[in-house]
Amino acid sequence: ESPGRVSSRGQLLDGVWGTESEIELRTVDVHIRRLRKAIEIEGAKDPVRTVRSAGYSLEPDLAADAAPARAHVEMEMVRMRGI
Repeated sequence: ESPGRVSSRGQLLDGVWGTESEIELRTVDVHIRRLRKAIEIEGAKDPVRTVRSAGYSLEPDLAADAAPARAHVEMEMVRMRGI
């Protein structure tokens, strides 16, 4: 939602599964990996940036270029909520 802003694993968990979920923080890493695979475009830079010890962010300059992949991102989020 906010390119460039770093979101922690906890913030991502709360945003996708809600604050009452008992899902492990490392689950986010698995879903980020799946998300990256779903939106991968050959020759393009990964729009999801890992910020060590902090979380993940969308690259501001790449987020607009990744707009066509938004449907894949939304479908993955819906699928993640069902797990």
